[in-house]
Amino acid sequence: MGGVTRKPLAVLWRACVVTCLVASIGSDAGVPGGRTLLSAEPVKEPVKKSPRSPLEPVAALGEFELHPGFRIELAAAEPEVIDPVALRFDENGRMWVVEMGDYPNGPARGGRPLSRVRCLEDKDGDGRYETSCVFADGLLFATGIQPWDRGVLVTVAGELLYLVDSDGDGVADSRETWYSGFEQQNPQLRANHPTFAMDNRIYVANGLRGGVVATRRSVWAGRSKPVSVSGRDFRFDPRSGVCEAVNGNGQFGLTFDDMGRRFVCSNRNPCRQVVLAGEYMARNPHLAISEVMHDVVTAGAASRIHPISNIWLTSNLHEGQFTAACGVTVYRGGFLGDALSGNVFTCDPTGNLVHREVMSESGASLVGRPGRSEVEFLASRDEWFRPVNMALGPDGALYVVDMYRAVVEHPQWVPDELKDRPDNYSGNDRGRIYRIVPVDHVVDDRDGVSPGLGELGIGELVEQLRSENGWRRDTAARLIYQRQDKAAVVPLEKLVADVTSAVGRIHAMWALEGLGALSVEVIALALSADDDRVVIHALRLCEPHLEAHPGLLDRIELKRLEAPALRFQWLLSQSHHPDWSSVSRSQGRCRRAVRVCLDRPCDVWTRRALVAGCGRHGLVLLAAVLEGWSERRVIRFDEVLATVGWIAETIGGRGDGEEVTAALELLDPAQVIGVGGRGWAEVQLVGLAGLDAGLRRGGRSLGNPPGRFGRRRLSAMWKQIVKWSLDESDPDRRVGSKGLASGLLRSAAGSVAVPALLGSLRRGNLSALRTLSHFGDEQIGPAVLAAYPDLTAAGRRAALDVLIADPARAMQLMEAMGRGTVSRADLDPGRVDRLRRHGDTGVMKRALVVLAALVPEARRSVLTAYQASLKV
Repeated sequence: MGGVTRKPLAVLWRACVVTCLVASIGSDAGVPGGRTLLSAEPVKEPVKKSPRSPLEPVAALGEFELHPGFRIELAAAEPEVIDPVALRFDENGRMWVVEMGDYPNGPARGGRPLSRVRCLEDKDGDGRYETSCVFADGLLFATGIQPWDRGVLVTVAGELLYLVDSDGDGVADSRETWYSGFEQQNPQLRANHPTFAMDNRIYVANGLRGGVVATRRSVWAGRSKPVSVSGRDFRFDPRSGVCEAVNGNGQFGLTFDDMGRRFVCSNRNPCRQVVLAGEYMARNPHLAISEVMHDVVTAGAASRIHPISNIWLTSNLHEGQFTAACGVTVYRGGFLGDALSGNVFTCDPTGNLVHREVMSESGASLVGRPGRSEVEFLASRDEWFRPVNMALGPDGALYVVDMYRAVVEHPQWVPDELKDRPDNYSGNDRGRIYRIVPVDHVVDDRDGVSPGLGELGIGELVEQLRSENGWRRDTAARLIYQRQDKAAVVPLEKLVADVTSAVGRIHAMWALEGLGALSVEVIALALSADDDRVVIHALRLCEPHLEAHPGLLDRIELKRLEAPALRFQWLLSQSHHPDWSSVSRSQGRCRRAVRVCLDRPCDVWTRRALVAGCGRHGLVLLAAVLEGWSERRVIRFDEVLATVGWIAETIGGRGDGEEVTAALELLDPAQVIGVGGRGWAEVQLVGLAGLDAGLRRGGRSLGNPPGRFGRRRLSAMWKQIVKWSLDESDPDRRVGSKGLASGLLRSAAGSVAVPALLGSLRRGNLSALRTLSHFGDEQIGPAVLAAYPDLTAAGRRAALDVLIADPARAMQLMEAMGRGTVSRADLDPGRVDRLRRHGDTGVMKRALVVLAALVPEARRSVLTAYQASLKV
């Protein structure tokens, strides 16, 4: 875009001011009702000259470009707020702000921590929060806040605190540690965003570094064991203290949509949906799923942002991409209009902007598209504008948290000469909170700012669950859960029966659950709702009741399962049905679930839900899928292949000899014509590969499987797999099957596998080349070196790995390098290091000599000169 300057930091390390990635989220190296319909076309405006930052708050407003139809206002600024990184509103409209005054290096040695919690109020109703008091200070690296009961919950370094003002003077006089054990590495990677959710639990993003979290409240002792949150986030019941790790892993950001779906982000992933919950995967623990989250917004190198400021990049490879995505927020306020409702917003402080995506359903998950082409929802020419977070307000407006700093890249991730630069702290006396409203909004029309929900009776709170403003619904739900007033039960049951408010009905069901008053009759009513959204939540809530009332699941007519999201939840909820207590009782339920999936297209998440929800008896499910496929041979063949592989892997992972034998009999390659007819061989191969993968997790393999599948039959099986690897079987099979068969040969005896793999290598099969690394046969080294000159770049890398993996072959490699058969330039630094640190002492010593000798004399002279200059 015209007027935008992008300067690669690699060129300007010693001269530039590094203004890169935000404190709370950071870089790849370690971070953290509008009346106007939204145009799809970019707005063409004259390029304005970049300002001389920093700017005073009112002047900074003039440097924004905001989506037409909306206006940005200043809600708070220094000195009322400084270094803000998070905010929440309580039930009476007060704004609670977390200030990270410790950033970037923390307090001086022995000094007092500098993070604070402020409480701000707009007492005159003009939209500016002019009254500010420090509620709590002396906190270390505070990152998030959630109002609860008489106080606020705050995430700080390694802990979650509960702060209470018991004497009413506006200052916290009670500080209680509820949980501790979150990792405390770089302050950009710490627990954050405690958020009360629809299910009456508070969720915490773990910041990517994990930890082992345990309660520190004496009254909660023994209610939960310490939980590891490595690779997962954390949630707890704020009333009972029961806590657990949950699937999904957020860096700095956590949000929910109206359906209660959870979204997180990381610096290169602007919005990720947590699709598969851990409680369902735990029902089938042998299902190996590497990913439980889905990128709703395009991530990484394919992502695109469009700043209008002068920005600095740590790498020119990241130009125009998300590098500091944070503060992901789903807009649920209603106030900004239908076109923004359900949209997801993500901050990128590196680009001085807020990005918007419109979400839509795609199978069982969601997918986003940019709100406008090549134009951001909000961007500034002011290089100090550092949006790091957002929040929904009582008025339904979208609030933006601006840390407002010159340098927000943490010193840990910059060159040594920039670590102690004086402007690391420029801006630590500033900070702004902005509010986005419709352009025709009248300033004194602010009924929602001081909502007084805390003063409402229980019946009035139930009515708030109907509000179009998600803040009001969430706050009312929290207050109902806090109060535990059973007078809410009757009005909540009436709301569940009210067909005019789907979201209200969902909230009412969860509120009843939180009160311990959700009856089977109310669930059954919700399961019969016309709105799929209501039925989805009724399915989740019926699960604890299925043991006593198994017929609840069968209230869903199969024709309703055309809807992908409903089908997805129905499959997962099957895992709680008592029919899974025995193999015989599970067969009918398996066949029904398979029929539901084979009769209509299913995305990858739905297929995973089938295996997670209905695969406790893997053999029963495998037989049902194969039977269903044989009846519908040409329907979505790829879907069947992937499903067969997953199911077979769960069987192998369980390692039961009888079940493995039965699976081998179902997949026996001797049945090439078999039950499936055309394409059956490919199904068999995928199933065998899955079975082998599962067995290997338990230390076994198809080379020596548990059970009673005889040696003669195993021998015949491996002969067929060899034929498949050489592509000597069904010509209708696709090329990928050859590579799969070659990979499977890793579990065969060397006398069977090596000749076949070498034959495949001569045919250019890279999978065969990679598989050779599992064997020590003396033929392998010479054969790989003979093929080396004709290999592609990818093939040469694979060949080097095969050669380095075995000491004898590694010696042959270095001899070839000495002869010039293999170029020293082919070895990247990682493979050079593997040779220099090889587990075999002889290889290691030889590598040090050979690799040094291969450096030209002129080059060695240059290196020697550089080494000398480093000592000056």
